[in-house]
Amino acid sequence: MEAMCICGLAGLMAALFFVAGLTLIASSSKCEGRKGEIALLALGGLLLLGCVCAGTGMVCSAILMYAQPTPAPTSLPTQQPTRQPTVRPTRLPIPAPTISPTPRPTRRPTVSPTLQPTISPSRSYPLDVAPYVASLLPEEQAIVATLDDPPVYTLDVRVDWRKHTVAGIETLLYTNNEGRPLDTLYLRLYPNAPYYEEGRTDVGTVALDGQAIESRVAETVLEITLPQPLAPEGRVSLTIPFTVTVPRRADRFGFDDDVMMLGHWYPLLAVYDDEGWNLDPYVALGDAFYSETGFYTLHLTVPAGTVVASTGVEVARVERGDEVRITLVSAATRDFTLALSPDYRTLSRQVGETRVTSFYLPGDEGGARDALNTAAKAIEVFNTRFGPYPYSEFDVAETPFLIEGSPGGMEYPGLVFISSDLYESEGFYSTALAVIVAHETAHQWWYSTVGNNQVDEPWLDEAFATFAEILYVEETEGKAAAEETAALWVEFPYLLATMMGEDRPVATSLLEFGDDSMLYSAIVYSKGALFLRELRALVGDETFFAILQHHYQAHCYGIVPPEGFRRSIAEVTGGAPDAFALYDLWILSDETPPGFGLPGPEIPEESLEGDWEVFRRLQELWEQMEEGRR
Repeated sequence: MEAMCICGLAGLMAALFFVAGLTLIASSSKCEGRKGEIALLALGGLLLLGCVCAGTGMVCSAILMYAQPTPAPTSLPTQQPTRQPTVRPTRLPIPAPTISPTPRPTRRPTVSPTLQPTISPSRSYPLDVAPYVASLLPEEQAIVATLDDPPVYTLDVRVDWRKHTVAGIETLLYTNNEGRPLDTLYLRLYPNAPYYEEGRTDVGTVALDGQAIESRVAETVLEITLPQPLAPEGRVSLTIPFTVTVPRRADRFGFDDDVMMLGHWYPLLAVYDDEGWNLDPYVALGDAFYSETGFYTLHLTVPAGTVVASTGVEVARVERGDEVRITLVSAATRDFTLALSPDYRTLSRQVGETRVTSFYLPGDEGGARDALNTAAKAIEVFNTRFGPYPYSEFDVAETPFLIEGSPGGMEYPGLVFISSDLYESEGFYSTALAVIVAHETAHQWWYSTVGNNQVDEPWLDEAFATFAEILYVEETEGKAAAEETAALWVEFPYLLATMMGEDRPVATSLLEFGDDSMLYSAIVYSKGALFLRELRALVGDETFFAILQHHYQAHCYGIVPPEGFRRSIAEVTGGAPDAFALYDLWILSDETPPGFGLPGPEIPEESLEGDWEVFRRLQELWEQMEEGRR
């Protein structure tokens, strides 16, 4: 997820600090001689002029989110990170990790060792990929057929546009791949998070192979008690009636401006690992989601005239009076997401064997065309640098979606949400459209195809997507433009964090940041991306991109364990000590690497309560450094 924030403070003060920050970057030793210095300072001056004229106090999130932290819901408990699940067989054999993560208790008990399974396995279950092939490139079809019995979802739902509800039945075909008997299964009901206020999921009577069984809902968790333990490699079919109430809000799950945004809207199987089920609470910060690859069939009934942007592809459509029933399928994806609106228009183009479509609202065709061009070019760049995008379609959907009240983007498999504010041709944020679309498109490689625990190790997708957005600029506009973009979007947020006396390992859990969205972004996005840039400089382009391609192939459709990228470095470089030292310094240490960051004045914690005080002290620092240069 990539976001920008609007601050209601005085525009002149904000812009002044922005120019100061750019000056600090340009004058630091590691940036000395940068070709883009003049252009970057000019950009700061233009933003200053714009802020004075508009009086809006707008400035990018990299600078202002410290001044306006948004509290996360206090009703949600905070837990320590869980261990990653065992990686499923993927394209390349993966040796066992040499470093194990620290275990912690889970919210739900693991199965009792005294239980004896009575639901017997009936291996093997050959996966028939034929119903899903339309969603895959031809060369991927044989690969996904070898996946280790992923969950298979069939959803049949109807959207009530007037009531803002989605109601129907989910059938989940689940195979126990966990190597131990299970007496309980858990699914996530993210609409029940207090964050979504009136949003909720109501679950009816759950059935196992047609027989009603016991279940209960505890906020975002659906607990299903099996009548007998499920043996390893055993399979069950669950039927789950449910009704989702979509809240009226401009969010990744919400209804606003005649657009229904359905992110994480249906009962989603929780991930089980060697410590038990991962049932971390939903928090507003970051992307507190975690899921395994599954196969999906969605029968979606919507009012006639509704245009659907979605994960997967449409394979059938039947009109029934004032409704239409659409069938969508998707193979080997972590989630299934929708954006619906009667107002959507579309633009499309072909990139190799992938159809890219830009969904937009009336009046925003110019921005939609820019978004389409960025997404299409990004797929070309990332196909070459990382490995092939495996799906036949990719959608970019304009939505009124906001992140903590500000425009940004949100990634889902085969679909990304982009805030409407970014589509305004003359708007303040229009210049950010390409960077954010490139970032969210990169998540199709890092998060969607190569999965990770977004709660425990968010850097394994966000740092890679942030690096990729700069790579996109480099490949399309040249290195000088990429350096300027990196200074604003990557270097400066981390620089500011170090000035504030805050530095942490890149491999820090989402839950350890509390509600500090600026620090989370500075460490997970920016510091993580800077590590990848430093690794590239250390090993050279040929070896660096060989590492990324190996990492992508090795974990395609699987989940990267905590030390997975370190192992990918080892497998490509043969265990280069310098690369390991670099990894340990950036990823595992809270020390600021040499040559990065600037020491700042110690600001008393109580002064942080006042936005003006923060800006005043930071302005003083800038003036002191300016005086020092004179």
